[in-house]
Amino acid sequence: MFISGIFEDTVATTNDISHITEHGPNILGIIVAVAFFLGVRSGASGGPIAVEDAEVRHVLLAPLDIRSALRKPAIQRLRSAAFAGALAGAAAGQLAARRLPGSLGAWAFYGAIYGACVGMVWVGAALLVHGLRLPNTLVTLFASALVFWQAGVTVADTNAPGPFDAFGSMALWALHIEAIDLIAVVITTITALAGIFVVGSLSLEALARRSNLVAQLRFAVTLQDIRTVMLLRRQLSQEQMRATPWLTLKRRGSLPPVARRGVQSFLKFPTRRYARMKLMVVLAALAQVAAYRGTTPAIVASGLCLFVFGLELVEPLSQEVDKPERTDSLPIDRGALMLRHLVVPAVMLIPFSVVAIVTALIFEHDGAAIATAAVLAPFALATGMA
Repeated sequence: MFISGIFEDTVATTNDISHITEHGPNILGIIVAVAFFLGVRSGASGGPIAVEDAEVRHVLLAPLDIRSALRKPAIQRLRSAAFAGALAGAAAGQLAARRLPGSLGAWAFYGAIYGACVGMVWVGAALLVHGLRLPNTLVTLFASALVFWQAGVTVADTNAPGPFDAFGSMALWALHIEAIDLIAVVITTITALAGIFVVGSLSLEALARRSNLVAQLRFAVTLQDIRTVMLLRRQLSQEQMRATPWLTLKRRGSLPPVARRGVQSFLKFPTRRYARMKLMVVLAALAQVAAYRGTTPAIVASGLCLFVFGLELVEPLSQEVDKPERTDSLPIDRGALMLRHLVVPAVMLIPFSVVAIVTALIFEHDGAAIATAAVLAPFALATGMA
């Protein structure tokens, strides 16, 4: 709200409103699809509940009804996710009210409902997957199919409905109200209630493991140790480097030792990490498109996505920083060594830059955008290859 008060965005035209009415539900549905995917992944990794280790050992292992013991933390998790989603949705709604017709209160109210549904879908899906002990590969493929379905409907510009269009349409009730969109609230409620119903089947081993990691994660956040937060977050999601690299480098290659180590690090990245990096780049490009069309605060979202992407991109450098005793033993200046570790990440920017440009061109067909990409592309390539 503070940011929106700084920037004076242009009022949407009639064509813009028509475009939002037609494609807005598809685009907003992608957010729900991603929330569902993240919830499924969280549940498959032992989430979303994190209870204290003492409670796991003394309460959940006692001869008591586990369902009654876990029902309260499950409801608290749902409530906190719904509240956070409602706040984010209300903030986004009041931003939309500055450019679109309708009262600020209506936009904030329907945005809050949409955000609360997003949060509850995330937690409810995680509880269901964890409680039902569904296979990790199966649920991941199912959630991925729904995400690609929703994204395909959005990009293809067709009249075919997406699986989460009702959620997006409900967020736009300040423009038009359709009673059929209430099915989104029904689905959200059923998902949340079903998740609470199966809490008695949650894995105690996963809860114990998650409780220890979450305690360390909170301490790292308190100390603002971003690197430790990233490592613990990967442990929570059970993300590990590949045992075998995507490609095997020759023993006697032409690459310098530091560059070779950086390439080996990227060759052992798991699939989900590359997918997450591509997602951050795509979201950043979409935010830039929104800013180009007049929604100036979208620059903040773009910056946050690129920040997360940058943390993943400099992994070779971070791995070197994790072992200072080894770095200090090398006959080379520490600063020069760290600088050399940025060469391979700079080269890796090239394919991700292509993804960002293609994403921007898909959603913005303006000739000025194409010309800007054509002018900046050679400099980006030269920077990556320097």
